[in-house]
Amino acid sequence: MKLASLAAACCIPLGLVTACSSASTSGASAGGDGGSGGGSSGGSSSGSSGASSSGGGTASSGGSSGGAGCGSGSVVTLATGQANVGGIAANGTYVAFTTTDMPESNLLGPGNIMAVLAAGGTPVALATNVDQSALLTMDGTNVYWAGPDSGYGIIYKAPIMGGDGGANSLVNNLVDSPIDVAADSTNVYWVGDTTIQKVPIAGGAKTILAKGQNLAGVFQQPCVAVNASGVYASTANAILSVPLAGGTPTTIASNQSPNAITADAANVYWTNLGHGGGVATTVVPAVMKVAATGGTPVTLVALGATAIPAFIAVDSTNVYWIEATGCVRKVPIAGGSPVALAAAPFLPGGIAVDATSVYWTDTEGGKVYKTAK
Repeated sequence: MKLASLAAACCIPLGLVTACSSASTSGASAGGDGGSGGGSSGGSSSGSSGASSSGGGTASSGGSSGGAGCGSGSVVTLATGQANVGGIAANGTYVAFTTTDMPESNLLGPGNIMAVLAAGGTPVALATNVDQSALLTMDGTNVYWAGPDSGYGIIYKAPIMGGDGGANSLVNNLVDSPIDVAADSTNVYWVGDTTIQKVPIAGGAKTILAKGQNLAGVFQQPCVAVNASGVYASTANAILSVPLAGGTPTTIASNQSPNAITADAANVYWTNLGHGGGVATTVVPAVMKVAATGGTPVTLVALGATAIPAFIAVDSTNVYWIEATGCVRKVPIAGGSPVALAAAPFLPGGIAVDATSVYWTDTEGGKVYKTAK
């Protein structure tokens, strides 16, 4: 869901949080989570929750709670004491994430957009008490997110560290409430229940790329990703592609159950929930990919029947994903044996990667973690 070459995105599964999440990474041309996420794209309604948060790079051998035997590398805690952490994004220097005082079963609503140095430090609020969907992405200058709960929908941006400390609206009065966001060097893209749209990062008129779509599923919210070839959106049972300039969407993968998507220059990647609304054939939990131009979907990793694969990210070598109450894992883009990196929390809120590290959030525990890739 986010930057074109490295991205993360996601929708949190099974209605635990009705939102995707995305994250961007360093080294990407602006444009996945990631997402998470997927993105794929808060805080307390009374203001920043970052003042009481700790950072400073606390290391442990286990990190977040979750599945046993999920990697033995050092896990660093970048932030603690956050209220219901949601999506996450990284750009090599900073890590941005959302927090909110809303119940953890629904992270949408008034909240804060937070940031912390990737090397560690004290988290600070980039924007406080703003409408947010627990989704965000970033480039080297700004953080971008959707605000779906204001009754009319807004796409926001805020400068990363050292800006004016507030949010600017790129476009508002959106009837089809935005859910997930992605960005390239020129535009911010988003999806609602029925539309795929974009607006220039510098501001200007929005463009409807596709409308009249059925993007939301029973358990999944629509996610979005972008690369130089097109914009990609998930539905309850398919992955769609639409040209950057807009046009008729093309289905590039069907009979799926996507929960999070991301993209690089060549492929689109996603996590499949087990079965799923509207799917004609049985779908097992898996990490998938398909050529950005379409073709036969490839199963990179088939997961256990009870696995809940959530957020996903990609770099030039590997695909990374996180499983609820499971593991943070990676697998080569070309396929191969998956590698467990760290235990995952009960309710992961997002995953992101940069040139050196993998980052993820623990919604229930209010923490932000990283480990070496």
